[in-house]
Amino acid sequence: MATVATVGMWHGLHARFVDALSLNWHDLVMFQFYRLFTGTFVQTRTVLDWTILLMLLTFVPPYEVLRGWRRTALIFFLGDAISSAGAVVLFRLLGALGNATALSWALEQDSGASSGCFAALGGLAVAAPRRWRPGAVLLGLGIHAFRLWFRGHEADYQHLAAWLVGIGLAFAVEQLWPPRIATDR
Repeated sequence: MATVATVGMWHGLHARFVDALSLNWHDLVMFQFYRLFTGTFVQTRTVLDWTILLMLLTFVPPYEVLRGWRRTALIFFLGDAISSAGAVVLFRLLGALGNATALSWALEQDSGASSGCFAALGGLAVAAPRRWRPGAVLLGLGIHAFRLWFRGHEADYQHLAAWLVGIGLAFAVEQLWPPRIATDR
């Protein structure tokens, strides 16, 4: 919120933040991999996006309670980075095959914390008690099917990727680093 307030006070500062910290195809080709992580800290729009705050407060704290802050940070940031890079590369490949929309998505600046939130939602589906997991997965699939059907924007595809990456990372982390408190009740 402090970033949004600060950026709102100085016109033009937000555009500089987005240019310096966000990610697109050219940044990957130029090996500017730090942007995979810095883009999370600057939102695409200058206005306060309540949906991002709602997702941060809804998806991230329950996962942190179930699995701790280290796992949460790992899933959030790594899920955001992997899904962002994967989406940019996939959109660029589709653009090379003639899809002009995908090419424009690969070349536009991408930033924000929403993919990290969806990765945490994927982690939450894995960390949920066993009896709730099918419902959590169906809820996630329903959310993404709805968004893709009615919007079908670049962010919707990237959020689906982030959710799937979050599930995969959470499964891998659970195997490599078993939780102290089991949720298989």
